[in-house]
Amino acid sequence: MKSLENDIKKHLDRIFDKNLRYHEFLKFHTTFGIGGPAEFYITPGEFKNLVEGLKLLKEMQVPVIAIGSGSNILVKDTGIKAAVFNFKNLTDYVIVKDESIFAGAGASLGKLVNTATENNLSGLEWAVAIPGTVGGAVKGNAGAFGRSMSEIVTGVDGVMINGESAMFEGKMINFSYRKSELPEDFFIL
Repeated sequence: MKSLENDIKKHLDRIFDKNLRYHEFLKFHTTFGIGGPAEFYITPGEFKNLVEGLKLLKEMQVPVIAIGSGSNILVKDTGIKAAVFNFKNLTDYVIVKDESIFAGAGASLGKLVNTATENNLSGLEWAVAIPGTVGGAVKGNAGAFGRSMSEIVTGVDGVMINGESAMFEGKMINFSYRKSELPEDFFIL
């Protein structure tokens, strides 16, 4: 068992280098400031590393979890025996093209709202004070004042746990109250 753990660590070190931390306390990555250690805490900087790492973790049967800013999660003090990914380094962008906004999962909702406002685009006014990231807002169908992400999402790009890219059209995603029915093994990018 110990040699398997060392083998996983050796491969993860090679793939993620300085973007990998062992036994990182998640209390430093949640808005409530609570949470024990994650076995692996990964903030990939390149898409190719993300894909390679996901494939390895799937092959080694290590559970994988994605978090954004940790604004809507509670982590037990005993921690998580899993690889926890935070995509902020990889996907913290907001781009406006014509009357559409393309936002990375790691961008804050505040950044998204500010960009929309600066470009005279409406539809996100309700999100002005909601903490969190775009990816978490889509996954959890964030909303306020009778409005929600489901009304404005036209498509979601990401990666499956096997490393394959995937895209879902907004109208094909089943959204319900504070929930989207995106596949569990799909990570929003």
